[in-house]
Amino acid sequence: MIKEFRDRLILTELHRDEKEMKIAFLITGTFLIVLLTIVSYLFVLFFQSQKPIPNKNQAQQTQTISPTLTATPAPSLTTIPTRPSAIVINEPAIKDYFIPFGTGTSQAGDWTDVSGLQANIDFGNYQNIKEIHFEVSVNVPTTNQSVSIRLFNVTDKHPVWYSEVTTNNNYVSSPTIIYDKGPKLYQVQMKTQLQSLANLTQARIHIILK
Repeated sequence: MIKEFRDRLILTELHRDEKEMKIAFLITGTFLIVLLTIVSYLFVLFFQSQKPIPNKNQAQQTQTISPTLTATPAPSLTTIPTRPSAIVINEPAIKDYFIPFGTGTSQAGDWTDVSGLQANIDFGNYQNIKEIHFEVSVNVPTTNQSVSIRLFNVTDKHPVWYSEVTTNNNYVSSPTIIYDKGPKLYQVQMKTQLQSLANLTQARIHIILK
């Protein structure tokens, strides 16, 4: 009986010790969980306290700049039309000018003005003159005499140098004349070899530019 009682007593103590150990483990585990929770919360507070507090001015600048950046659309290369290249047409520059005097007749044996064959000319109005010629066409009905024609500078009272030409029944052009600058009155003059009628069918000044 004593042995049986002792065994029961030992079992009772073992059960009590086991219960007490379970309670101790439970309390210890609960304490550790609470402790870990507190430590984690403290770590979170610590890291949050280390973050820099944004400046109000910076926040305002960010709010001001941000809409400007986002409102600007990116350029589209496909929306730019291609401008056609201009076509340059080089028109030929005028190089020749003609100043006509008209037609007339004469049978004078010396230099005589041909009636109505006058022109006021200022060669300074023509830029880059290369050379000037006096051109005439003459018709002699008898075909047995020569006829001379020239220009006369009425303003300065002298013949135009190198303007004189001689022909019997043809077109002829003078050498390059020497002209005076400024506005001048020019007169066509004629003389015949045998004082027979000669017809001046054309008289003109030919200006050639460079």
